[in-house]
Amino acid sequence: MPKYVLGAGISGLIWQFYNPEMILVGEEIGGQLKSEFSLGPRYLEVDKYSEKLLDDLKMKKIKRKIKVGYHYNGEVHDCISENLMKTYYKKSRGKENTKDEIFLNNKQKNFEVFEIDFAKVITKLKDNGGSHKDKNVNRIRVKDQKISIGRKDFLFKKLVSTIPKNIFYKLCNIEKEFYFKPVTFALLNVKIKEGYDFVYYPEKDIPFYRMSETDKGYVVAEILGEHNIIELTEMFGNELLDFKTLPNSQIEKENFKEDFANVTFSGRYGNWDRTYKINKVIKEAIEYEN
Repeated sequence: MPKYVLGAGISGLIWQFYNPEMILVGEEIGGQLKSEFSLGPRYLEVDKYSEKLLDDLKMKKIKRKIKVGYHYNGEVHDCISENLMKTYYKKSRGKENTKDEIFLNNKQKNFEVFEIDFAKVITKLKDNGGSHKDKNVNRIRVKDQKISIGRKDFLFKKLVSTIPKNIFYKLCNIEKEFYFKPVTFALLNVKIKEGYDFVYYPEKDIPFYRMSETDKGYVVAEILGEHNIIELTEMFGNELLDFKTLPNSQIEKENFKEDFANVTFSGRYGNWDRTYKINKVIKEAIEYEN
């Protein structure tokens, strides 16, 4: 019986790249990384796994430092107080506390990344991938080891799921409660303070909670909740260029006791863990057979 990777975003593509016998299932190649503009900070942090991926894709390895800032009292600073962290929780998550193991990049002031074009990474992964079913799964029966694609059922030996975990459970007809909230990403014709790549805004009187630079020199502001063009124009005026709302962008890790012997969950949404980095996906995909 074959093995399948569910989801054709970057996580699914990485899994198939390192496990070419797996069949990739998903309509939208590239997932969120194919959006018109970057939806928040997008970085490939430097470690041995990201380095291996770029080597295997025959891509240049150019390193650079990412500078992180925290805005308060009208200025951008390199650190943040415990009280402001609590304010940030509420502002960015819509609740007082969070189960996340890390947040605000562990209060990092900077970190090292590879300077890459994610669109090129997606193309190279796709071009070097294996078999692909250009449809989404519409039913999963784990115990029977069957998935339904279109009107056909297919037996599977193993599944790697990178699709949002709440959708996976829904396709299995299993009821579970997942915490998530929409986030609106506003593309702006502004600049972040010189020297910083993205900045957190914990203050209550500022509508957005983070700003980050795009690869085209613009800035993306993130606002909790769904907002329309009238609301965003009131916030940003003529600086607003475009916007997009993701319904399940702000997720919080859930620790379910799962008994899916033939299923591996991977990726930020696949594992329902916002702290999940691409580096971990690469590691899992490389080490899967071992």
